[in-house]
Amino acid sequence: MNGYYDNHMGWGGWLLMTLVMITFGALIVYLVITLARGGSGSTSSNSQSTDPNDPQRILEERLARGDIPIDEYQARTDALGHTKRT
Repeated sequence: MNGYYDNHMGWGGWLLMTLVMITFGALIVYLVITLARGGSGSTSSNSQSTDPNDPQRILEERLARGDIPIDEYQARTDALGHTKRT
């Protein structure tokens, strides 16, 4: 019973175990955040563009703010060659 709690791991073993546990915890946090955001870069064909300079996105933002009426939005969307999204 004298050496029951002393497994002779040493400082190197404790350091390695600590680093592995921190890495494992960070991996779990990363996976949870990635899943909460909806996956890692998977895009579907009907998802909106994330490019801030995309003309269709700019039109949608202007319509949402009330800067342009819906008929102007539809005319400009047709001119861009996109389908109407109302």
